[in-house]
Amino acid sequence: MEYTENYHLPSWAKTDRICMETFNDMTTKLDTALNEHKLAITTKAEQRNLTALTTRVDTCSSCQIYYATYIGTGESGQAHPKSYTFPSQPILFAVLELGRGYAFFAIRGTGSAPLNESDAKVGITWNGTTVSWYSVNPTAHMNVEGRGYAIIALLAADE
Repeated sequence: MEYTENYHLPSWAKTDRICMETFNDMTTKLDTALNEHKLAITTKAEQRNLTALTTRVDTCSSCQIYYATYIGTGESGQAHPKSYTFPSQPILFAVLELGRGYAFFAIRGTGSAPLNESDAKVGITWNGTTVSWYSVNPTAHMNVEGRGYAIIALLAADE
């Protein structure tokens, strides 16, 4: 049996016998490498977002923390985005599901955000003082009927 150069993964020939231990070792190596790659990408994206936020806050001579709540209506998906209009332009905002721990946050200009501890994504649109978001995943859409949500934002007070 031959092995790949970079990750030493098995590369079977037609005449090789596939051994379960070898196969399981390969899937463990792949799973570990893919998870490390995912963590590295996530960490780099978080660092870029933090740098962008720091730069934005540094240029803002005065900022305001804003808080609001709403009750979900049950609509979800791209055809039914949830929108919120702030008193001034948001630099950063977060939506949290009260009592359940689900949350996402976004820095102005980002087009999507992950729902914490999941693979679900939230699409985001920025338009002046209004932010809209949606997801095909009803939980990530943050609009499940009858559930309470909180919005926390950092607003530019000098714009």
